[in-house]
Amino acid sequence: ELTNGFQGETLTIVAGAMSVARTRLLCDVLIHAVAEQGLAAAYFSMGTSTNHLIRLLLTCGTTQRASSSDTEQTSGSHIDRFGDLPLYLNDSPALSLSEIRAGARRLVRQQKKPAVIVIDSLSLMRGNDSQLAMEYRVDALKQLAKEVGCNVIATIDLPDTTLPTMDSLKAIGNIDHSAEVIFF
Repeated sequence: ELTNGFQGETLTIVAGAMSVARTRLLCDVLIHAVAEQGLAAAYFSMGTSTNHLIRLLLTCGTTQRASSSDTEQTSGSHIDRFGDLPLYLNDSPALSLSEIRAGARRLVRQQKKPAVIVIDSLSLMRGNDSQLAMEYRVDALKQLAKEVGCNVIATIDLPDTTLPTMDSLKAIGNIDHSAEVIFF
């Protein structure tokens, strides 16, 4: 509701401390995009296993946490809603921009529909960790959103010691200029 739905060619940054439940938030957004809005989706998770993502996805829209016993109890009642959804999960560690770009292009080409691409987390991508490299990654993801006409949502890790602000985001790199939406 805050963004009036998914708009094509949009880069959204979700910035926060690693201890914040960003992955759960992204799973909720992903399920909404796929199940409610009929979009295709890819989730590139470099810090969370596919098994854990599936447990989170199974409990999306509920208030319960995703333990293995919860998954066993909820899988029968919720797994049907995932059966035919165009949802691609990739938990390969340290993906490069070119690998993410290839996966996004493939998804859009195969599904022939708008897509949401989630990258969790930019700081775990393969490459140089300097401020300049982070700016390059964000700019490349913005170009990807425009190139394939998709929505790209990427997470950025901020230090646990600070309350997230635009200044704490700028300390990582001058990346606020490329994103249409930034959530803390």
